[in-house]
Amino acid sequence: MVDGLVLTDVPALVGLLAEVANIDGSLAARRHRLLAGLGQLFQATGWYWVVATGASPSDTPAALAFLSDGWASEEQRVRIVGSHFSAAAGPINDYFQQRFTQHFAATRSDIVSDDTWYASALYQEYHQPVGVDDFMAANYHVRDTVISCIGYYRTPAAGRFTRREAALLHLVTGQVKWLHATPTDLPATSTVPALSPRLREVLLHLLAGDSRKQIARKLRLSEHTVSDYIKALHRNFGVSSRGELMAQFLATAAPVAAPPAARDAP
Repeated sequence: MVDGLVLTDVPALVGLLAEVANIDGSLAARRHRLLAGLGQLFQATGWYWVVATGASPSDTPAALAFLSDGWASEEQRVRIVGSHFSAAAGPINDYFQQRFTQHFAATRSDIVSDDTWYASALYQEYHQPVGVDDFMAANYHVRDTVISCIGYYRTPAAGRFTRREAALLHLVTGQVKWLHATPTDLPATSTVPALSPRLREVLLHLLAGDSRKQIARKLRLSEHTVSDYIKALHRNFGVSSRGELMAQFLATAAPVAAPPAARDAP
């Protein structure tokens, strides 16, 4: 992978890492700056980072920490991030599940051919309506069934991601170990995989700081329904307030989310 890099990549990357190292803040602040800086180098319109547990060739992992930024609009962010929860993302998710123990970075064309991509529901229903086309992603096997994944997206005008850029992403994800730090030692995280998909969505928005009204608008639910979900989350984690809920997850100062899995509630 490193063979794909060119000399001009080195000073840009070294400069970014030096800037990140000098940040006087939390791990989350350094992580955000590094991922955002890479997004600028890649001319990406948006990006995400997720750490998930339960990865296997047959099971969809449940995310423990999630971060996403850089999008041109809220609609773009919601549509692209939401696509990961959809059946349309199945072929892409399968590609990563089958390789969950590997450290790799892949461009979209590595994963799926042009003909298949532009005819897919993932592109036509989620990417194209918000002006997003190409993507590349990296996978890092943290331990056991825990993985760390990073994805970058581009508009059609920005062109396709190259093998050189994938090599750069591979290098960073392999060498910057703290990028993959997770809250998996916190007691609450063992409960996350059992939550229903909707409860996970509400949990993500709560820990991101959204109000009940904002959650209702973003998820297109009534405030009463959101209140019921919040009460279910409080019962599930044995807490009585948002502050207590956040305290169970924010050791790494990262919002928490999870892809779809088992239980339906409330």
